Amino acid sequence: MFLALKKRLLTVSVQTAIGLILSIGSLETRPAHADYQPPSEPSAPAGGTSTAGTRGGCSGNSEAGLTVLAPLSYAGQTVSTRPTFIWFVTDTQSYPLEFRLYQEGSGRRQLLRKVQMQSQSGLMKFSLPPSQPELQPGKLYSWQVILTCNPNHPSQDLVASATLQILPFPATLRSQLNSAKSEIERAELYAKNSFWYDAIAEVTQPNPSIAVKQLQHSLLNDLAKSEKETPQLGAIIQEQKARLQQLATLK
Repeated sequence: MFLALKKRLLTVSVQTAIGLILSIGSLETRPAHADYQPPSEPSAPAGGTSTAGTRGGCSGNSEAGLTVLAPLSYAGQTVSTRPTFIWFVTDTQSYPLEFRLYQEGSGRRQLLRKVQMQSQSGLMKFSLPPSQPELQPGKLYSWQVILTCNPNHPSQDLVASATLQILPFPATLRSQLNSAKSEIERAELYAKNSFWYDAIAEVTQPNPSIAVKQLQHSLLNDLAKSEKETPQLGAIIQEQKARLQQLATLK
């Protein structure tokens, strides 16, 4: 009787373990869709928002080039006073790179931060450190990355920039985020509430799972669809949309 009971318990334990493994696997591989909703009344981008330089990065052998993972035709929104800025570098060779942050207002811009670094192939990001003053809700900011392909020829620099707006943290969203159980749930909440910078930051982490990577790609496709061409930014937006869609296919 004891042996029969032991065998039965072992069978139940094995079945439970198998069920748990299968459930985890299904969660890991389920299709993830961000459903990013752009702001209904977005702020216009700052005058310095642009991309410039040769296509395909410093090496010129790729279509992606230097790409900011942010809206260009309107100001992307965030609730973070120390947001994360993310961009993509196609070159496998490392080059000098400079990150700049400006505050926009009254027809002029004020340089707040300048950081020198070396480029790395793939996604790069920068967040304001705790030692630096927080950005202010209600203010408009622009940021820029400059890739120095050839120090002797500044005209060959690759430049990409975007605009962001800091908004107050909605109480309802804060409560929903406190109940979220994963970065996927948090990213989806941010995306549905139009907070692009917070959504993309949640799914741009080292060693992402399959589901997180899927959500990142979904976000990039949603962002490409949200971009609207204007007479001033027509060619720039076309190129940005193509780059985002290409990045959404990378493994």
